[in-house]
Amino acid sequence: MLEFNDPGVTGAPLEFRLPYLDLRLVNFTLALPPLPWFVDKELLRRATAGLLPEKVRRRPKTALREDSVVNLLQREEMPWLDDFTPVPALAEFVTRAAVPKVTGRPLNDGSDPYVHLRPFVLNRWLQHMQA
Repeated sequence: MLEFNDPGVTGAPLEFRLPYLDLRLVNFTLALPPLPWFVDKELLRRATAGLLPEKVRRRPKTALREDSVVNLLQREEMPWLDDFTPVPALAEFVTRAAVPKVTGRPLNDGSDPYVHLRPFVLNRWLQHMQA
């Protein structure tokens, strides 16, 4: 998670702040007993009292129906994922002709869509490192 914000990866000397990883907040939450504070987001709901409308603050969590990445990959509208042009360095790690089609695959084919994205992601990373 954090390596994508590293200046060595981004090429930009920026300092990223992640409020939820502030050491004071981490130590505070680790010191709390799980009950009742972590059940049904009780800590967050109490902290937002008076800041959010009650209807919003008290509504139950809505689970996602499906993985949004998998949902996107089911569409045929993203041919650039399947037709990417490999950088020369990719050949050291991946046989481009052996990379399966990523988009439009049936969900029940037993494959992991995230695994099929790896050559594309590696290619993008290698492109970025060459720039």
